[in-house]
Amino acid sequence: MSGRAAEPALPASGRGTWSPSAVGAYAGAAYLLHTVDGIGPSRVAGAVTFRYEDGSQHSVYVLGGKHITGWWFPELKAQDAGVAWTGPNPRSNAVGVCWAMLANPHPDKAIRSIALSAAEEGSVYAVMGLTLADRPPYHRPNPVSHGGPDNWAGGTCMLALMEGLAGVGNAATAYKRVRLSPRWNAAGVASVAVTARYAASDGYVSYTYAHDAAARTVEVTLTGSGDEAELRLLLPAGATGVGAVKLDGRPAQAGEERVEGSVYAVLAVALGRPATVRVAYLV
Repeated sequence: MSGRAAEPALPASGRGTWSPSAVGAYAGAAYLLHTVDGIGPSRVAGAVTFRYEDGSQHSVYVLGGKHITGWWFPELKAQDAGVAWTGPNPRSNAVGVCWAMLANPHPDKAIRSIALSAAEEGSVYAVMGLTLADRPPYHRPNPVSHGGPDNWAGGTCMLALMEGLAGVGNAATAYKRVRLSPRWNAAGVASVAVTARYAASDGYVSYTYAHDAAARTVEVTLTGSGDEAELRLLLPAGATGVGAVKLDGRPAQAGEERVEGSVYAVLAVALGRPATVRVAYLV
């Protein structure tokens, strides 16, 4: 196949069609044995068009450096493509052809034919073999996630989660004293368990949180490796004040703190053993 008009020995048409030996074949991928010369500035060598029995079609571009490279001194190492063969010819000691896998964009559709075409920029695109496979090759997922925030933004998000929503603040070193301000009701979370730990020192704080909207109570059970926690418990939206407070089932005194439109119940809790604080709020 060629897009060049100045090569009399090459086909006049830049297109060809291949039909699978089994009519109505299904495939997950097509494997090509091919090569190219004269790739234009777009880096497109040609196109492979899957034509389906239902009359639809979908084209995939064959790209230089990704699926294919020139036949002179070929070099290509990609995830789904590479050099298939190299050897000498009368003018060079290294010519060759490439292989490439192209995933079928619609593996659920029966294939009527596959059209092959050269790029209109003047490339010579030669296909020596085409094989259908029932599925694309398996690639092991990269264990390193790049879906989170870049660079130091990841630390900012962790700080917002731990000190903002979970409300765990270190008031000394290694959680010897903790400022605990759970704000889960602001996110509509009714129950949650949280543990924060410094691996180097084994300092930690851990708590469970539960909001009972019907009973108008918020309950926190907490413990840690330190001495004391200042519990600042954000009450749900609509709360007008702090009602009855119990510490381990016994009445306790709690202060009330207001930050703009938010109401907090505030009390000191000894750490070292689990303690349960239950706060009823007024509406």
